[in-house]
Amino acid sequence: MKWQEYRIDEWDLDFRGYLKNLEILGKPVIVVGDMNVAHQEIDIYDPKRNENMACFTPEERQSFSNFT
Repeated sequence: MKWQEYRIDEWDLDFRGYLKNLEILGKPVIVVGDMNVAHQEIDIYDPKRNENMACFTPEERQSFSNFT
């Protein structure tokens, strides 16, 4: 399994589930830190050159969008 597949299909889903469970339990949640993804073009230098590079693939960016 490629690391991108693991990230999108397992880690992101598990982390979202963990956060959702905290929310269901009534726990206040603030997530901060380096999530190893440049979410939008403004978040990375030269987005056209870095397109499809690790941490800036369309799939990773979409998965990150699902956190909101």
